[in-house]
Amino acid sequence: MRAPLGQHFLKSPSALRSLSQAIPLSKEVFVVEVGPGKGALTAYLLRTGASVLAIERDKTLIDGLQNRFAEEVASGQVRIVAGDVRDQEWMKHLTPPYVIVANIPYYLTSSLLRHLLSSEKQPQAVALMVQKEIAERVVMRDGKASLLSLSVHLFGKPKLLQTVPKTAFSPQPSVASAILTITDIHAPPQHVRDAFFPLIKTAFREKRKQIGKKFAGDTKVLDLLRQHHISAASRAEDIPFSVWYAIAEHMSRTEGRGTIGL
Repeated sequence: MRAPLGQHFLKSPSALRSLSQAIPLSKEVFVVEVGPGKGALTAYLLRTGASVLAIERDKTLIDGLQNRFAEEVASGQVRIVAGDVRDQEWMKHLTPPYVIVANIPYYLTSSLLRHLLSSEKQPQAVALMVQKEIAERVVMRDGKASLLSLSVHLFGKPKLLQTVPKTAFSPQPSVASAILTITDIHAPPQHVRDAFFPLIKTAFREKRKQIGKKFAGDTKVLDLLRQHHISAASRAEDIPFSVWYAIAEHMSRTEGRGTIGL
């Protein structure tokens, strides 16, 4: 049977412990948990002493969470709200600075990262249970860049903390999972950001096409690539983040670029 809203509930104590400890937590830390489900991870987060804002989209689970954590709700250590984290409404309950810790439906990964990292109220750090393949793509484990990995690197430092077997979930997902952390989250200079996204979106428009052909009409980009010892025969996925950032920074100082978000 498929879980509500595509969610696979984490049941393994060791995996729950690892996710709750992926980011250092204490009484001084405010945690936003996305999709607490039945509260398995919530319980581990509360043991750290941290204050928790639990955002649950499935309203059928809210009453169970309220009952399970009645004492913590009464004390103010946890607040349970109904909503979608991709909306802005939950931020009115927010006490910055904060971190995100969550086991999310995997189809939300890209959109959730986009929303959180580009938000005006960015989290300080993020720890997510995600599909292993996505985590590997974000950290560029195979050395290949993508729009997603470059975008995440612009805002913080991603790390694949550990893999998690299918048996750690109920119902079991069809794919392997991993804990992905993003630390040192920051807002890049707006002028660099405005140049960076149009640049990489052009670069990845046709994945297998050589970079020289994609920027055939932009001699400035080609000159900058050559200055970084990047051949026109290279493909976008083989060019490291540091080169794209340096080019975007240079271009942002010399010409205006339209604003395109993450």
